[in-house]
Amino acid sequence: MREVVALLRRADVRLLTLTGPGGVGKTRLALAIAKRLASEFRDGVVFVDLAPVHDPNLVMVAIAQTLGLREMPGHSPRETLVAALVDRHVLLVLDNVEHVIAAAPAIAALVAVGPKLTVLATSRSPLNVRAERAYPVGPLPVPDPGPASIATVTGNPAVGLFVERAQAAVPSFTLTDINAVTLAEICRRLDGLPLAIELAAARLTVLPLPGLLTRISNRLALLTAGAQDHPERLRTIRTTIAWSHDLLAAEEQTLFRRLAVFAGGFTLASAEVVMPVASDPGIDILEGIASLVEKSLLVRRQDHDGEPRFGMLETIREYALERLAESGEETTVHRAHALAYRDIAERAEAGFFAGADLPWLDIQEMEHDNFRAALAWSLDHAEVETAQRFGALGPFWFIRGHLTEGRAWFERILALDTRSVTAARAAALFGAGQIARGQGDVAAATALHEEALAIRRSTGDEAGIATSLFMLGDLAIEAADDDRATALHTEALARCRGVGGLDFCVAAALWQLGTIAARRDAQDEAMAAYTEALGVSRGTGGRWVASFVLESLGRAALARGDPARAIELFRESVLSCWEIGDRWALAYALVGLAEAVVVERGFERAARLFGAAEALREAGNMPLMRFTRSGYEQALHAIRTNLDEARRTAAWDAGRHLPLARVVQDVADLAPIAMSPALASPYPGGLTEREGEVLRLLATGLSNAAIAERLFLSRRTIDAHLTHIYAKLDVKSRAAATRVALDHGLA
Repeated sequence: MREVVALLRRADVRLLTLTGPGGVGKTRLALAIAKRLASEFRDGVVFVDLAPVHDPNLVMVAIAQTLGLREMPGHSPRETLVAALVDRHVLLVLDNVEHVIAAAPAIAALVAVGPKLTVLATSRSPLNVRAERAYPVGPLPVPDPGPASIATVTGNPAVGLFVERAQAAVPSFTLTDINAVTLAEICRRLDGLPLAIELAAARLTVLPLPGLLTRISNRLALLTAGAQDHPERLRTIRTTIAWSHDLLAAEEQTLFRRLAVFAGGFTLASAEVVMPVASDPGIDILEGIASLVEKSLLVRRQDHDGEPRFGMLETIREYALERLAESGEETTVHRAHALAYRDIAERAEAGFFAGADLPWLDIQEMEHDNFRAALAWSLDHAEVETAQRFGALGPFWFIRGHLTEGRAWFERILALDTRSVTAARAAALFGAGQIARGQGDVAAATALHEEALAIRRSTGDEAGIATSLFMLGDLAIEAADDDRATALHTEALARCRGVGGLDFCVAAALWQLGTIAARRDAQDEAMAAYTEALGVSRGTGGRWVASFVLESLGRAALARGDPARAIELFRESVLSCWEIGDRWALAYALVGLAEAVVVERGFERAARLFGAAEALREAGNMPLMRFTRSGYEQALHAIRTNLDEARRTAAWDAGRHLPLARVVQDVADLAPIAMSPALASPYPGGLTEREGEVLRLLATGLSNAAIAERLFLSRRTIDAHLTHIYAKLDVKSRAAATRVALDHGLA
């Protein structure tokens, strides 16, 4: 590691690739190096796992998404990255590049235009570009042949790793002079490959050390005459995985190969949906997964809301996929996986339109690689209806900024069938229209949504008609056709209310009608629409529409001369945007908040907020929108007038370079500002509407986790709300807060 660190500190080494076979420990080394060097890069370390990315053209997209960059119309992902990285002092770690090696010139181009950018890549082969410095990562050193003892093997890296993993499997395991000889031989037979050593050590739960050596020896001898087109090290690790696989019971082997269909991990629930087949319904999936984890063929990954996720190391998954192909089950298992994830996508879209946006968006983000794998299989095998129904991913791709990728998928989906008049094709057209809208292609989006609407009218899909009308109304606003937009949103609103279960569209249509009214200077009408939209959105736990409504209400409060209320509204909008993952909306909420803070004479704080918003807009190539320019310029003039250049520049630059999470936390920690009496909060202590809801539920005895579930928020958000509630009420405990709620009739 010292050698690589020294190389990366050299000014002439800007692209370094760790090369070596699978399982040799390239990723482990890269992470250790990144940790060592993190403090030496002003903008930190960014880790991008390219294992799930199978198209070299999507490598730039993957990097941009990891950096949190939002695509903008007229700019390629590479242009977005170039703009974002040109001044960043960052270490970019790209893991598993070998299968997207065609992207190497694009990676080299990033280094060429980013003078402060350093790239550390891992790959089974060099990238073969001029800027690259390749560094081969060999196996761990193993003990020399001959007699071994504690004295001779202590300090050897391969032995040290084996002992560490053996003690994790069997806590009583110790290194002795007696077993040192056997252990040293095992490490030599495994060629010092970390993955092979870890798998072997895990087998000590069922085999003594001599038995382990015997089985490894026999298995290696048996397979040395195997496939000669594999590199020696790869044959060794395949042998080790094969040996581990052959130790499994028949039911475990079946489960092992079928689980390889999952990309990016899976939950127990998703495994239970995909795994059963008629030929062997008796497989105990729970016990099987537990056994595979114990035997190091599955790994437990980060939990999601308390539900564990599991996955395979890529090398192991490749082996399992080969076994699946040989089994004759490949088509059956892949189809089951595709249908299961098609259904998840459709449930997520329905949940989104019903108003429960945040939980479903988070689930889709977590399962994105599985959606990609399922959709790719459906397209490759001409499963037309299944592929079309993945159009349900449109809202997710739009909100979370996966625009280039989404458009590429939809081009392939729509090319399968250009004529049919079916609900499935309408779903694909609708999703494609959302992506085109996100990329600013209003004409294409309008044509796609009009075709989807025509199909839905012909099939009598009332919910589909309502949502298509809403999207066409949104496009009419973008085209500045307020009369058409009003007519479309009015019809969409009536239909959404008639159908039911479309609270997102109800809230969004009301908000858009309020926007149109505000542009006519019909402020009372606009406020009534905004207020109703906010009530609908919050009633279902919807956050996305609420974030836009809150931003609009903040601007209305500023217009009527109530900056204190505007600050509260913009603050809530910022927190909603952050939680939902929409950085485009977040930039404009920060701008609005800064304008309100200027009115309250918080000039340095406003400069920091403007700096943060500017950095966010530049990262996503987001121009300042027309409706914000006047207030922005006025606030900027006030800052320049009231702060000397040194203080203004220092505050602005601090905002630009502050991590976005810290910016949002600073907004969350804004001290409450007294509201004007006319618009005072109906809750004690000037609590916001959301804080009042949290207090009411707390007073009923619900835990923080239960409140989060009830309001479709994260536990972290509820914790933050309670911190602000306690501060506003001047209490220090749940009991004291409950007493206040009872005194004010909230429980």
